[in-house]
Amino acid sequence: MSTTTLRVRHAPGFRVNAARLLPAALAAVPVADVARIALPAGNETCAAADLFDIARADSEHTALVIEGDVSWLDHVGAQLDEGSLTVHGSCGAYAGLRMNGGTLVIEGDAGHFTG
Repeated sequence: MSTTTLRVRHAPGFRVNAARLLPAALAAVPVADVARIALPAGNETCAAADLFDIARADSEHTALVIEGDVSWLDHVGAQLDEGSLTVHGSCGAYAGLRMNGGTLVIEGDAGHFTG
């Protein structure tokens, strides 16, 4: 099992959809593949590595940690079904949408339509 940490490099000037950033999905692929994950941003996409510094460490459970204010990042934890996802900061709209398992912790503000 592992913990994947995403540390914000810079905030883009647009909204980004984080639905593909789930703990179990990220733990199943190498860090180099995590860096190449395409995140929808309106009519465009951006690679996870363009937005985040990515690290991985062994842990007793599957987890994803997002460090920094990601109020521009929507759908954090959407469809989460296992593992834990922690945001050390604020996040965007629709956090936890259609969650049916796992743990979502947001240590700042959550955007509209959370839960």
